[in-house]
Amino acid sequence: MHKRPIIYIALAALILFFINEQIQEPAQTEPELLSRQTIMQQFESEAVVSVAFPHNYRGDNGDAFYVIRGKSGQTVTDYYEIYKDPDKNLLKYRVKDHWENIRLPLSRFDIYKLEQGKWQPLSE
Repeated sequence: MHKRPIIYIALAALILFFINEQIQEPAQTEPELLSRQTIMQQFESEAVVSVAFPHNYRGDNGDAFYVIRGKSGQTVTDYYEIYKDPDKNLLKYRVKDHWENIRLPLSRFDIYKLEQGKWQPLSE
């Protein structure tokens, strides 16, 4: 019996096996974006709070938003950055900077203020 046809059949079976494995592997999905509503819900328990989003906010990795709190007569603004957690394939956010008595311009941001349990957009 010839060995060459057996080698070709084994090689073809091996190639088909690897192609089948590549097709069946689930494609790595992108994490769900952090919507404005999702972010605002996280801060609803605070008394005096506003959340500001740049006009081009998408909720994706690298995007930023600002949380403005009123504390004892002064304003405190925290700058948050969204990042991708590689272990869980989720988007999370973390504080990147902290400022006191800073006002964000309404012309560059969509700012929402929590009033009586509901988010209201601020206008000029």
